Amino acid sequence: MRRIKNYFREHKFTAALIILVLIVASWRIVVAWTGTSAEMRYVLARVAKGTIISSVSGTGQVSTANQIEIKAKAAGEIIAVGVRNGQAVSAGGLIAQLDSREAQKIVRDAEANLVSAQITLEKAKRQSASDITLATQDKVQAVESLKKTYEEGYNAIVAAFLDLPEIITGLDDILGQDYLSSNTIRNLIGERAWNYRQSAERVYYRAKNAYQEVLKQYKISTRQSETAIVENLISETYEAAKLASDAAKELDSLLDYVENNFDDESPPDDLAGDQTTLHTYNEEVNDHLVSLLAVKSDLAQSKNEIKNTEQALADKITSLNGSDPLEIQAAELALLESQNNLTDARETLADYDVRAPLPGLITQLEAGRGDSVSAGTVLATLITSQKFAEISLNEIDAAKVALGDRATLTFDAVENLEMGGVVEEIDLLGTVTSGVVTYNVKISFDPQPARQSGENAPVKSGMSASADIVTETKSGIILVPNSAIKVAGQTSYVEMFDPTLRSRPDNERGGQGIISPTPPRRQTVTVGLANDQDTEIVNGLKEGDEIVVRTIAMAAPTNGASSDAPSFFGRPTSTRRP
Repeated sequence: MRRIKNYFREHKFTAALIILVLIVASWRIVVAWTGTSAEMRYVLARVAKGTIISSVSGTGQVSTANQIEIKAKAAGEIIAVGVRNGQAVSAGGLIAQLDSREAQKIVRDAEANLVSAQITLEKAKRQSASDITLATQDKVQAVESLKKTYEEGYNAIVAAFLDLPEIITGLDDILGQDYLSSNTIRNLIGERAWNYRQSAERVYYRAKNAYQEVLKQYKISTRQSETAIVENLISETYEAAKLASDAAKELDSLLDYVENNFDDESPPDDLAGDQTTLHTYNEEVNDHLVSLLAVKSDLAQSKNEIKNTEQALADKITSLNGSDPLEIQAAELALLESQNNLTDARETLADYDVRAPLPGLITQLEAGRGDSVSAGTVLATLITSQKFAEISLNEIDAAKVALGDRATLTFDAVENLEMGGVVEEIDLLGTVTSGVVTYNVKISFDPQPARQSGENAPVKSGMSASADIVTETKSGIILVPNSAIKVAGQTSYVEMFDPTLRSRPDNERGGQGIISPTPPRRQTVTVGLANDQDTEIVNGLKEGDEIVVRTIAMAAPTNGASSDAPSFFGRPTSTRRP
């Protein structure tokens, strides 16, 4: 021992070096066997466009009293009342009309502002101003003409659905007459007449099925629906009306044959009345067919006119030299704002006509000519056979819901049953319970198909119901998973790599991710609508960008792993186990 101490005293530098090597080697062995290091892996995904649906949920009960309050949406003096107590009304029927002179003035001012914005834009063009003015006016007129055509189209749809329900029901009643039964026709007229009757019945059921399908679309549509929805509804309504016309004609021919070939002393008493009814049905349906066909033709013509005016305007703008792009852009934005203001003013004007949301019976009519009402004033109560679900929402969710929103209803007592519905009424005043404010929302059920005999209606008054109300839907937008969004203070961002890493197939399938020698960078984004899964990106990303959606920290092998461990001097030695 004394010899060793003397050696270290005489060789201090060598001794220090040996101690340092021992410390480093010990540290490396500890790290290797305790697994304290880790590597970061990144799960990537490519940004894509899609559709996002935002909704709110609530619970409640199926209403025991099938009635809704009809309220004014605007304030003013009632100048006309279209119903009386006890009167039956159809969906869209006029209940009351308010004095709309002030709203009409706002519409006129908005129209004048629109023209002014058009002139300002044309002045910004400088060169060839007169030609561009004419081209812009032509385009605006074409757009306005198209909007007017869509409005006329929806009016034609509403008019058709005022008559079609009665016509479809009436045709069914005539087919059910005793003198058209199998025994009567076969015994008193003959087998040929029975074949005519079966042919008429087949045509009727085709018309009925087409009517029921288009009725579903009509129930969920409004004047503010997308133009594609309105255009499709025009075509489907036309086809349903055409089939109804064919059914009426087939029945009319059948009744003529029955009248001419009845073997009894005289034809049935009801036959002449039914023939008159069919003639009336034919006239009504033909009027609707003419209106709908004219709208379809006008739509095609208006679209073609817009295309031509847009091309003419683009040619004029392309020919300009020296125009100030910022001035032109400001004028275009002002024009767009004026167009939006005019649209809003027209929608507000429509609120001065109070109409029935559903067919039913008017009771407790409170509206009188000369009365002054405010927005939310109850004008009448509508009794309807329509079922409702009364759902309770908190004040945050209630603020997102609007009349006409679509909803999906489920019921605790009926498994695997989902029903569609529409928000028909929202409480103006909330209910405070233990400091919590809630609002009741009344949701009407969509029409359900007729049930087979022996089946009971699954939904009964008083049953517990849950509703998912769709408050907003956006299509064709940039969407990313919520897990990709991170927040720093007031700023939202996602992580990306520069240069972009190519996603491997296993990464696309949600594997263990990709290792990168460099960390990702932050990309600031502007977020929009969000739900439980996805978030809309308004600005900051484009379709096809690759982003980090998940980060995984992978631990290094521990002493239980069969990996190579560093040797005493740092070089790995293979470890084999039996």
